[in-house]
Amino acid sequence: MKKQSITLLLFALTASFILFSCGNGKQKIYGGMEFDSISVNETAHLIANDTASPGCNLTIKYTYPVKAVQPGVADSINNAVVQICFGEDYEGMTATEAVENYKNNYINDYRTDLVSLYEEDKKNNPKGAEVSAWYSYYNNVEAQPLTDNPKVLVYYININSYTGGAHGIYNIDYLNFNPENGHLITLDDVFKEGYKSKLNELLLAKFMKDQGVATLEQLQEKAYLQDTDMYPSENFRLGKDDITFFYNVYEIAPYSSGTTEITLPYAELKDILKED
Repeated sequence: MKKQSITLLLFALTASFILFSCGNGKQKIYGGMEFDSISVNETAHLIANDTASPGCNLTIKYTYPVKAVQPGVADSINNAVVQICFGEDYEGMTATEAVENYKNNYINDYRTDLVSLYEEDKKNNPKGAEVSAWYSYYNNVEAQPLTDNPKVLVYYININSYTGGAHGIYNIDYLNFNPENGHLITLDDVFKEGYKSKLNELLLAKFMKDQGVATLEQLQEKAYLQDTDMYPSENFRLGKDDITFFYNVYEIAPYSSGTTEITLPYAELKDILKED
Protein backbone atom coordinates (compact mmCIF):
# COMPACT_ATOMS: atom_id res chain seq x y z
CA MET A 1 0.00 0.00 0.00
CA LYS A 2 1.48 3.30 -1.05
CA LYS A 3 1.56 6.21 1.33
CA GLN A 4 2.14 9.67 0.00
CA SER A 5 2.67 11.19 3.42
CA ILE A 6 3.22 10.09 6.97
CA THR A 7 0.18 10.36 9.18
CA LEU A 8 -0.45 9.82 12.83
CA LEU A 9 -3.25 7.34 12.17
CA LEU A 10 -1.24 4.31 13.23
CA PHE A 11 -0.18 5.98 16.43
CA ALA A 12 -3.71 7.20 17.13
CA LEU A 13 -5.10 3.69 16.79
CA THR A 14 -2.54 2.19 19.13
CA ALA A 15 -1.99 4.99 21.62
CA SER A 16 -5.12 4.14 23.56
CA PHE A 17 -3.63 0.74 24.40
CA ILE A 18 -0.24 2.09 25.49
CA LEU A 19 0.12 3.27 29.04
CA PHE A 20 3.02 5.59 29.71
CA SER A 21 3.68 8.85 31.47
CA CYS A 22 2.95 12.19 29.82
CA GLY A 23 5.43 14.30 31.67
CA ASN A 24 3.67 13.97 35.00
CA GLY A 25 6.14 11.53 36.49
CA LYS A 26 3.74 8.59 36.51
CA GLN A 27 4.83 5.33 34.99
CA LYS A 28 2.53 2.57 33.82
CA ILE A 29 3.26 -1.01 32.94
CA TYR A 30 3.00 -2.56 29.49
CA GLY A 31 4.34 -5.99 28.57
CA GLY A 32 6.11 -6.38 31.91
CA MET A 33 7.93 -3.07 31.45
CA GLU A 34 7.58 0.41 32.86
CA PHE A 35 7.80 3.34 30.45
CA ASP A 36 8.36 7.05 30.77
CA SER A 37 8.32 9.77 28.14
CA ILE A 38 10.16 12.94 27.17
CA SER A 39 8.73 15.78 25.09
CA VAL A 40 10.71 18.64 23.56
CA ASN A 41 9.47 21.54 21.45
CA GLU A 42 12.13 24.19 21.11
CA THR A 43 12.82 26.91 18.57
CA ALA A 44 16.15 28.73 18.35
CA HIS A 45 16.98 31.67 16.09
CA LEU A 46 19.97 31.41 13.82
CA ILE A 47 21.46 34.53 15.35
CA ALA A 48 21.01 34.41 19.09
CA ASN A 49 18.84 37.22 20.48
CA ASP A 50 17.86 38.30 16.96
CA THR A 51 14.21 37.35 16.61
CA ALA A 52 14.18 38.65 13.02
CA SER A 53 16.62 35.96 11.93
CA PRO A 54 15.34 32.55 10.76
CA GLY A 55 15.12 29.72 13.23
CA CYS A 56 15.23 25.98 13.67
CA ASN A 57 12.51 24.03 15.42
CA LEU A 58 13.14 20.72 17.16
CA THR A 59 10.36 18.50 18.44
CA ILE A 60 10.98 15.19 20.18
CA LYS A 61 8.36 12.74 21.46
CA TYR A 62 10.29 9.89 22.99
CA THR A 63 8.82 7.05 25.03
CA TYR A 64 11.35 4.72 26.59
CA PRO A 65 11.49 1.74 28.98
CA VAL A 66 12.79 2.46 32.46
CA LYS A 67 12.27 -0.96 34.02
CA ALA A 68 11.84 -4.56 32.87
CA VAL A 69 11.41 -7.90 34.55
CA GLN A 70 14.92 -9.01 33.62
CA PRO A 71 17.91 -6.79 34.48
CA GLY A 72 19.50 -4.97 31.55
CA VAL A 73 16.56 -5.43 29.16
CA ALA A 74 15.31 -1.84 29.40
CA ASP A 75 18.82 -0.47 28.86
CA SER A 76 19.40 -2.75 25.87
CA ILE A 77 16.16 -1.68 24.19
CA ASN A 78 16.72 1.99 24.92
CA ASN A 79 20.26 1.87 23.54
CA ALA A 80 19.03 0.44 20.23
CA VAL A 81 16.23 3.00 19.93
CA VAL A 82 18.54 5.89 20.86
CA GLN A 83 20.97 5.00 18.08
CA ILE A 84 18.21 4.96 15.45
CA CYS A 85 16.69 8.22 16.68
CA PHE A 86 19.82 10.23 17.34
CA GLY A 87 22.81 8.39 15.86
CA GLU A 88 25.68 6.18 16.93
CA ASP A 89 27.39 9.06 18.74
CA TYR A 90 24.72 8.72 21.43
CA GLU A 91 25.30 5.03 22.07
CA GLY A 92 25.39 4.19 25.75
CA MET A 93 23.55 7.32 26.88
CA THR A 94 20.37 7.20 28.89
CA ALA A 95 17.24 8.53 27.21
CA THR A 96 17.39 11.83 29.09
CA GLU A 97 21.09 12.27 28.34
CA ALA A 98 20.61 11.47 24.65
CA VAL A 99 17.69 13.89 24.24
CA GLU A 100 19.43 16.74 26.04
CA ASN A 101 22.71 16.31 24.17
CA TYR A 102 20.95 15.93 20.83
CA LYS A 103 18.95 19.10 21.42
CA ASN A 104 22.03 21.13 22.28
CA ASN A 105 24.04 19.72 19.38
CA TYR A 106 21.22 20.33 16.89
CA ILE A 107 20.98 24.02 17.80
CA ASN A 108 24.75 24.51 18.03
CA ASP A 109 25.37 22.82 14.67
CA TYR A 110 22.59 24.86 13.04
CA ARG A 111 24.22 28.10 14.10
CA THR A 112 27.80 27.02 13.48
CA ASP A 113 27.11 25.75 9.97
CA LEU A 114 24.79 28.47 8.73
CA VAL A 115 25.40 31.88 10.30
CA SER A 116 28.13 32.97 7.88
CA LEU A 117 26.21 31.63 4.86
CA TYR A 118 23.05 33.42 5.98
CA GLU A 119 24.85 36.72 6.47
CA GLU A 120 26.39 36.47 3.00
CA ASP A 121 23.08 35.57 1.33
CA LYS A 122 21.29 38.33 3.16
CA LYS A 123 23.85 40.86 1.96
CA ASN A 124 23.67 39.70 -1.66
CA ASN A 125 19.92 39.16 -1.88
CA PRO A 126 17.52 42.05 -1.22
CA LYS A 127 14.61 39.62 -0.73
CA GLY A 128 15.22 39.10 2.92
CA ALA A 129 12.04 37.10 3.52
CA GLU A 130 13.00 34.60 0.83
CA VAL A 131 16.48 34.22 2.27
CA SER A 132 15.03 33.58 5.72
CA ALA A 133 12.82 30.82 4.33
CA TRP A 134 15.88 29.02 2.99
CA TYR A 135 17.32 28.85 6.49
CA SER A 136 14.16 27.94 8.41
CA TYR A 137 14.94 24.36 9.41
CA TYR A 138 13.03 21.82 11.45
CA ASN A 139 13.59 18.33 12.83
CA ASN A 140 10.91 16.07 14.32
CA VAL A 141 11.77 12.85 16.14
CA GLU A 142 9.13 10.44 17.43
CA ALA A 143 9.66 7.05 19.06
CA GLN A 144 6.69 5.14 20.44
CA PRO A 145 5.97 1.49 21.33
CA LEU A 146 3.08 -0.19 19.54
CA THR A 147 0.94 -2.97 21.00
CA ASP A 148 -0.67 -4.86 18.14
CA ASN A 149 1.44 -7.93 18.95
CA PRO A 150 1.30 -9.04 22.62
CA LYS A 151 4.41 -11.23 22.23
CA VAL A 152 6.72 -8.64 20.67
CA LEU A 153 7.63 -5.09 21.64
CA VAL A 154 7.48 -3.11 18.39
CA TYR A 155 8.87 0.42 18.23
CA TYR A 156 7.64 2.95 15.68
CA ILE A 157 10.26 5.61 14.91
CA ASN A 158 9.40 8.57 12.68
CA ILE A 159 12.04 11.15 11.82
CA ASN A 160 11.37 14.00 9.43
CA SER A 161 13.40 17.13 8.84
CA TYR A 162 13.97 20.06 6.55
CA THR A 163 17.45 21.43 5.86
CA GLY A 164 16.76 23.55 2.81
CA GLY A 165 15.95 22.49 -0.71
CA ALA A 166 12.78 21.55 -2.53
CA HIS A 167 11.30 19.32 0.18
CA GLY A 168 11.92 17.79 3.54
CA ILE A 169 13.28 14.34 4.31
CA TYR A 170 11.36 11.72 6.23
CA ASN A 171 12.15 8.22 7.39
CA ILE A 172 10.23 5.58 9.33
CA ASP A 173 11.82 2.64 11.11
CA TYR A 174 10.30 -0.29 12.96
CA LEU A 175 12.28 -2.17 15.60
CA ASN A 176 11.02 -5.49 16.96
CA PHE A 177 12.25 -6.63 20.36
CA ASN A 178 11.87 -9.78 22.39
CA PRO A 179 10.56 -8.21 25.63
CA GLU A 180 11.97 -11.04 27.73
CA ASN A 181 15.62 -10.47 26.85
CA GLY A 182 15.73 -7.20 24.87
CA HIS A 183 17.00 -8.98 21.75
CA LEU A 184 16.46 -7.04 18.51
CA ILE A 185 14.63 -9.42 16.16
CA THR A 186 15.90 -9.73 12.59
CA LEU A 187 14.45 -11.54 9.59
CA ASP A 188 16.92 -14.38 10.18
CA ASP A 189 15.32 -14.83 13.62
CA VAL A 190 11.85 -15.08 12.08
CA PHE A 191 12.42 -17.21 8.97
CA LYS A 192 14.05 -20.54 8.20
CA GLU A 193 17.40 -20.73 6.44
CA GLY A 194 17.12 -20.11 2.69
CA TYR A 195 13.88 -18.15 3.00
CA LYS A 196 14.74 -15.16 0.83
CA SER A 197 13.89 -16.56 -2.59
CA LYS A 198 10.40 -17.70 -1.56
CA LEU A 199 9.78 -14.54 0.44
CA ASN A 200 10.74 -12.38 -2.54
CA GLU A 201 8.19 -14.22 -4.69
CA LEU A 202 5.45 -13.68 -2.13
CA LEU A 203 6.33 -10.02 -1.67
CA LEU A 204 6.36 -9.31 -5.39
CA ALA A 205 3.06 -11.13 -5.97
CA LYS A 206 1.37 -9.28 -3.11
CA PHE A 207 2.76 -5.93 -4.21
CA MET A 208 1.55 -6.40 -7.78
CA LYS A 209 -1.88 -7.32 -6.42
CA ASP A 210 -1.91 -4.23 -4.20
CA GLN A 211 -1.00 -2.05 -7.17
CA GLY A 212 -3.51 -3.68 -9.49
CA VAL A 213 -0.98 -4.89 -12.06
CA ALA A 214 -0.23 -8.30 -13.54
CA THR A 215 3.43 -8.04 -14.53
CA LEU A 216 6.71 -6.62 -13.26
CA GLU A 217 6.86 -4.39 -16.33
CA GLN A 218 3.54 -2.80 -15.40
CA LEU A 219 4.83 -2.25 -11.89
CA GLN A 220 7.93 -0.54 -13.26
CA GLU A 221 5.77 1.69 -15.42
CA LYS A 222 4.35 3.00 -12.14
CA ALA A 223 7.94 3.90 -11.09
CA TYR A 224 8.46 0.93 -8.73
CA LEU A 225 11.50 -1.40 -8.80
CA GLN A 226 13.15 0.42 -11.68
CA ASP A 227 16.61 0.38 -10.12
CA THR A 228 16.38 -2.61 -7.79
CA ASP A 229 14.84 -6.05 -7.52
CA MET A 230 12.26 -6.86 -4.87
CA TYR A 231 13.85 -7.76 -1.55
CA PRO A 232 12.62 -8.37 2.00
CA SER A 233 13.28 -5.21 3.98
CA GLU A 234 14.82 -5.51 7.43
CA ASN A 235 12.53 -2.60 8.25
CA PHE A 236 9.51 -4.70 9.21
CA ARG A 237 6.71 -4.78 11.75
CA LEU A 238 5.63 -8.00 13.45
CA GLY A 239 1.88 -7.83 13.94
CA LYS A 240 -0.36 -10.28 15.73
CA ASP A 241 -1.51 -12.00 12.53
CA ASP A 242 0.85 -10.70 9.85
CA ILE A 243 4.19 -9.11 9.06
CA THR A 244 4.49 -5.78 7.27
CA PHE A 245 7.57 -4.86 5.25
CA PHE A 246 8.21 -1.14 5.06
CA TYR A 247 10.17 0.69 2.37
CA ASN A 248 11.12 4.34 2.76
CA VAL A 249 11.32 6.77 -0.14
CA TYR A 250 14.03 6.00 -2.71
CA GLU A 251 14.34 2.37 -1.61
CA ILE A 252 12.10 0.80 -4.26
CA ALA A 253 10.56 3.94 -5.78
CA PRO A 254 11.30 7.65 -6.25
CA TYR A 255 10.42 10.30 -3.69
CA SER A 256 7.24 11.21 -5.58
CA SER A 257 5.86 7.70 -5.03
CA GLY A 258 6.05 8.00 -1.26
CA THR A 259 6.64 5.15 1.16
CA THR A 260 5.53 1.58 0.55
CA GLU A 261 4.10 -1.13 2.81
CA ILE A 262 3.60 -4.78 1.88
CA THR A 263 1.72 -6.96 4.37
CA LEU A 264 1.78 -10.75 4.33
CA PRO A 265 -0.33 -12.91 6.71
CA TYR A 266 1.60 -15.48 8.74
CA ALA A 267 -0.68 -18.13 7.26
CA GLU A 268 0.87 -17.54 3.83
CA LEU A 269 4.38 -17.72 5.29
CA LYS A 270 4.05 -20.91 7.33
CA ASP A 271 6.38 -22.91 5.08
CA ILE A 272 9.31 -20.55 5.70
CA LEU A 273 8.56 -19.36 9.24
CA LYS A 274 10.48 -20.77 12.18
CA GLU A 275 8.27 -22.67 14.59
CA ASP A 276 8.96 -20.31 17.50
